[in-house]
Amino acid sequence: GGRGRADTGKKNYDMTLWRKALYKAFPHSKENRAKTYKKLDYLRTLRNRVAHHEAIFKRDLNTDFDSILDITDRICPKTAEWIKHHSRIKELLGHQRADNRRILF
Repeated sequence: GGRGRADTGKKNYDMTLWRKALYKAFPHSKENRAKTYKKLDYLRTLRNRVAHHEAIFKRDLNTDFDSILDITDRICPKTAEWIKHHSRIKELLGHQRADNRRILF
């Protein structure tokens, strides 16, 4: 039935884009396209929430930051290390308020 076209589209994407070029954007990744896509889609959702000024207070921002570092590491490990070294995100996320509750951003 109707799934043939969707399957064909996925195969065409894999053959024409991923295998010819896009995999080169992640030279330090050992994961396949599906796993890489899932991680990028997670970050796309985060990016959209931030870009549209939606609340991210209840998100696990440590996990979000780790995801950013993970994808960056797959592209360029030196850049991921630079971000880790210069970022204050972990420090800020670890701060406590005067009433001993964690600061949520």
